[in-house]
Amino acid sequence: MEAPLPPRESGRFVVEHSQDVFVEEEGVRRVAEMLYALRKSEDLTASGWKKANPLAPSPTSDHALNWVFVVDTMNFSFWPEREDQQCEMSVEELGRVLRSDNNTPMPMLEERHRVLTEGGRVLLQHGGSFRSFISPAGRDAQKMVELIVDNLPSYRDEATYKGKRISLYKRAQILVADFWGIMEARVEGDMPNLDILTMFADYRVPQALVYLGALRYSDTLMETLRNGELLSSGDRREVEIRGCSIWCVEKIKAHLWSLVEDRDGQSCNINSAIIDFYLWPYAKQHHKEMAHIPIHHTRCIYY
Repeated sequence: MEAPLPPRESGRFVVEHSQDVFVEEEGVRRVAEMLYALRKSEDLTASGWKKANPLAPSPTSDHALNWVFVVDTMNFSFWPEREDQQCEMSVEELGRVLRSDNNTPMPMLEERHRVLTEGGRVLLQHGGSFRSFISPAGRDAQKMVELIVDNLPSYRDEATYKGKRISLYKRAQILVADFWGIMEARVEGDMPNLDILTMFADYRVPQALVYLGALRYSDTLMETLRNGELLSSGDRREVEIRGCSIWCVEKIKAHLWSLVEDRDGQSCNINSAIIDFYLWPYAKQHHKEMAHIPIHHTRCIYY
């Protein structure tokens, strides 16, 4: 079978053929300007990894690497059927793993058990250590993503769109980005090929991009989402939302780099992963202001 397009090229391909989702150049420039104003803030670095992951073990410990592997392996489909029935977790109840603080059951519990079992079997082949598992990639981000996808089927976030095999690899890429965040916290040096990472195409960041005017949904798609229609994984509209989000962030990054070069006379090291790390909590912080923009709902193990 023909190998799928990598995520960045997949995003470009989807944008070129999209029927219901569109990248808005003016909005792209506005978001890039917003990020330019924050370019020297810790919000646009990977060094604040521990702050962004307060429940994680200390990044100086290899337990942190195993922790992100477990968390990122289960990191999919946490949205509730009803907005007034959120599945809530507190620090105090964390010991009762995956048990909600209310009566709302954890979605897709059987699937989470399956992917954890899959991941555990792979790690057992490497002494139970995620670092040992990932070490053949030599800390090269592209090789890491390939290693994860090749060995863990639940990370193969792929689809067929307009007759072309594409990849989105949300969880594989965020796992590599979390590894990078730990390495940054340890000040252990650079990771090659970080710029191959795209944004992590889920449901929250696309909502933020629409709110900020960098993405636009057709009236038909907007009505579909407001009606609460469940989109299946691989549905054309679902792929367009995620693929166009990837390319939208790539364009934001490119414009941001141009701003830094033109105005500051410097190169910019803010990559797409960092932009995603900023936009996801931005969406959470501004959820009331963007409540009129529906998120898409897809029950799957990929995000």
